[in-house]
Amino acid sequence: MPVRLFTGSESAGTISGRGVIEIWAATPFTNDGVIAPDGNGGIVLTQQVNSPIDLDGTSGNGQLLLNTPFSELEVNAVGLSDSFSGSVFMVAGALLTMNIAEGWGIDGVGSINVAGTDNPAAASQIAGNELTLGGMMNVGGAQGQLRFQAPAMITPAALVNVGDDGDRLEFTGAITVLGGQFTLGNDGQLDFEGETTLQGGAFNTHSNLVFDGSVSFNGPTVWDGHVTINGAARQNGVATVTGNTIIDADTLDLDGAFGPTTWNVHSNAIINAASIDTTLGNIYDGALNIGAGFFGQLTINIDSLAPHWTMAGEMNLNGVAAAAFFLNRVGGSHLRISGDVSVAH
Repeated sequence: MPVRLFTGSESAGTISGRGVIEIWAATPFTNDGVIAPDGNGGIVLTQQVNSPIDLDGTSGNGQLLLNTPFSELEVNAVGLSDSFSGSVFMVAGALLTMNIAEGWGIDGVGSINVAGTDNPAAASQIAGNELTLGGMMNVGGAQGQLRFQAPAMITPAALVNVGDDGDRLEFTGAITVLGGQFTLGNDGQLDFEGETTLQGGAFNTHSNLVFDGSVSFNGPTVWDGHVTINGAARQNGVATVTGNTIIDADTLDLDGAFGPTTWNVHSNAIINAASIDTTLGNIYDGALNIGAGFFGQLTINIDSLAPHWTMAGEMNLNGVAAAAFFLNRVGGSHLRISGDVSVAH
């Protein structure tokens, strides 16, 4: 039987165990303490009336403590009373489901912390509605793994840290990166599997070599802003440039690891990089579709001792039939062509 709360309630202690808690009061439930579900099951906390829930309490120090392997916490509510300023702690196999209809946010004080226990097959997981992250997200411990399945928005104030020796953060839902700092340790991995929109952000990896840990954009990726890659990143999914874009990178593998990648350049894109490949040849084997009406130009500036790149795949340059002047579609460093080029006017 569920536990039902019919009047305004506040917890300053620890709520633990397994079961269902239903809140029927219009006054939001307030968590000034700790919610700590047990393993192999957990706690379902549901606000039954159309009012928010306060997970971090009046002090902002409330905690969600999923530090038992395979513990589960599900929160169902129309919204939170305010941005979450507390701390979320998770270990291997833990599942946090935030079914918050209005979405939920973590402010500059709040944090999500994942500690691995040498069980990389049992990732910690976060599901539910969209998170707006303005605080910290830390993945560490012994082979810590976090699979973030919910949609997310990363703000410029966010700090995302992935440790070393196999620690991994994976976003599988749709995500928009407005900014923020993403920092990976040696052999740390950051994967974007879902639809990804990049409007900002700085990605910092251990070195310029992908085998020391890297950032991988595996799903469809929209580039629309200024992005910095201090280290190594790979574009494995289809990339589309929809707005003026500048990418400053050490290594940005444009054609990815799993086969030829396609870039659709519909606006101006400037890529300043030491390398656009994981080899010294700076060879691009994928497809480049450049131009959308009067817009769309790709400029690649190679900053190395051999400042050139090779187009070994397929390049399609699209013009405008009514144009009375030439349209610049490709610029930057010296370009060698060993693949196919198609020009459509």
